[in-house]
Amino acid sequence: MLHIWAAEQGLLLAHAPVDRANGEIAGIPELLRLVNVTGAIVTADANACTAPITQAIREAGADYVLALKANRQNLYRHVVDAFAQAAATKQRVGTHVAKSVGHGRDEQRTVRVMRLGPLPGNTDAAWTDVDTIVQVDRVRIVDGVATESRLHFITSLPPVAAEIARAIRTHWRVENDLHWVLDVGFAEDRRKIRDTFAAANFATVTRFALALLKRDTSNRRGVAAKRRMASWSHDYLLRVLTAGKIEV
Repeated sequence: MLHIWAAEQGLLLAHAPVDRANGEIAGIPELLRLVNVTGAIVTADANACTAPITQAIREAGADYVLALKANRQNLYRHVVDAFAQAAATKQRVGTHVAKSVGHGRDEQRTVRVMRLGPLPGNTDAAWTDVDTIVQVDRVRIVDGVATESRLHFITSLPPVAAEIARAIRTHWRVENDLHWVLDVGFAEDRRKIRDTFAAANFATVTRFALALLKRDTSNRRGVAAKRRMASWSHDYLLRVLTAGKIEV
């Protein structure tokens, strides 16, 4: 299932079944047509980092921040080399550093941004409005053991490091607030529905149920516990089912 998730509101705006990872590239522009994203920042992982998707996002009136990996060979090498050259020549670039502590780990993220300038001559794709390139260095310490990682992104946003860092950080809410909850609260990854249409229909019902359970604020239990409560108590079930009621 391909999702459009409003991270700030914690709200699923649209979803559609696609044919595995390859189907995402064709599915994203179609899904964007269902939602007004004007003025928003659309974030996505590296599978969505394609020239047609940058065009679709900009035509929808939104900006984008897309993860860039080595499968975008020429552009990726150009971005990596640009940051390496900036470091070697001590060129000043926009930088934002953030630290977080929680869940048994300490983490520091250093985000560097710089304008892309002209695309390299060997780039064979018509990328739309790539304004800024981004490098993120992450150092994570868990139980006294440090691990380091480096990520790269492209974006249509101007090179304001704090804003871009916030967009990248916020992107992961779709994992924590939607994908993880669907797996843990509804055991979606272990579901054994074989028919494609049945699986898509059941997934839609699951997402409606998740929205109602999240809307109920009468207790602070997790989604799985709320599901059990709804099966035990008709009163609580009614409360959940009417949580989405809108009076006019």
